[in-house]
Amino acid sequence: MGVIITFDMGDQDSFKAVHDWYEEFKVGTHLKSLAIDKKGKIKGKYDTPIMLVGVITENKEVTTKEGQILANTLGINYEETKVDDPENTEQILSNLSRMVMERMKNASMWVE
Repeated sequence: MGVIITFDMGDQDSFKAVHDWYEEFKVGTHLKSLAIDKKGKIKGKYDTPIMLVGVITENKEVTTKEGQILANTLGINYEETKVDDPENTEQILSNLSRMVMERMKNASMWVE
């Protein structure tokens, strides 16, 4: 499992809510996901990768630097995309999928 938290770069309130959304997810899942093999046996736990994505709009109220600083503070990756840019959106999903696969491969040890 991986998580993408998005915010509207044209809306400060959306940006300010990111920290709360992150905390809600963190409390609800303890930031752990289960790696399960083909037979349904639990292989281990891994830290759920989370990515923060700023959606670029014409009226940009949140800067790239602000998004990067928040992501660094939360210890997560940061990307930006436009709503009408399917290639960039596909790249973001590909990056998150790669992060999930890497963590699942290393899930042979329990992470407490």
